[in-house]
Amino acid sequence: METTGLRYAIAQYTFDEPLPTPDGIQKLELLIGDRICVYGQHGEWGYGRKLDEKVGKCGLFPLSFVQFVQKSMFVSTNDGYLVVDEISRVVNEWWPK
Repeated sequence: METTGLRYAIAQYTFDEPLPTPDGIQKLELLIGDRICVYGQHGEWGYGRKLDEKVGKCGLFPLSFVQFVQKSMFVSTNDGYLVVDEISRVVNEWWPK
């Protein structure tokens, strides 16, 4: 795993592949709008945790499923979080898996 320094990203797609890698590394489930702290990457995979889960697990996720953003976009506001939550809910209802 290549350490890239702490970077921030927002999930653009849902990723819910629960099976660990052959090496036993857990994968990180992503929902649209999740805010992620990215600690490193290897090829097309990132390693990090969800920002909103203080005791959350770390795991792998595809870098193509997230968009990197400036840290300033992570300023938490209740209204913004509610909007993202509502959009995620509607998208998941309209386009079920």
